[in-house]
Amino acid sequence: MKTIHAGLCAAFLLCGGAAGAGAQSLADASKADPAMKVSTADFAKAAAASDQFEIRSSEIAKEKAKSAELKEFASQMIADHEKSTKGLKAALGDKMKMGAKLSPKQAAMLKQLEAAKASEFETLYVDMQAHSHMEAVMLFRTYSGNGDDSKVKAFAQETLPVIEMHADHAQKLVASM
Repeated sequence: MKTIHAGLCAAFLLCGGAAGAGAQSLADASKADPAMKVSTADFAKAAAASDQFEIRSSEIAKEKAKSAELKEFASQMIADHEKSTKGLKAALGDKMKMGAKLSPKQAAMLKQLEAAKASEFETLYVDMQAHSHMEAVMLFRTYSGNGDDSKVKAFAQETLPVIEMHADHAQKLVASM
């Protein structure tokens, strides 16, 4: 809870805090340069790795989860992230190789899922899904707002609502456990 509170406070301060002397209107703020930029190459690499993590972790969940609800969630993650991978490849065209190498963190998380005892697997999987989808939401929001490739930016904008839906679903699963 402290992390969430600190994050909200930081976001509040980064956005200019409360209206006051010298504060910009929302219209002015929307014209400002984004606080963070992601190159197309970095976005593609991170998005591809995110998709692969979601697919591979959900394949494990389909095998190890006992809950029908989690197995259904895992199936949906696989279908949606396979679709996302195809969409990213189409948006990139021949401009660059996408690659799909997991980050060291993602690889370690997969190993942790594979080694998890049955009694802890479902909680671990859901927690990882919630965390990884929040990271993906931030990535896609950032690129949607200031990406430099129009096709890839359109892909990010189109895919963002699906990832937000996944994040919401994962948060509800966390709350129900």
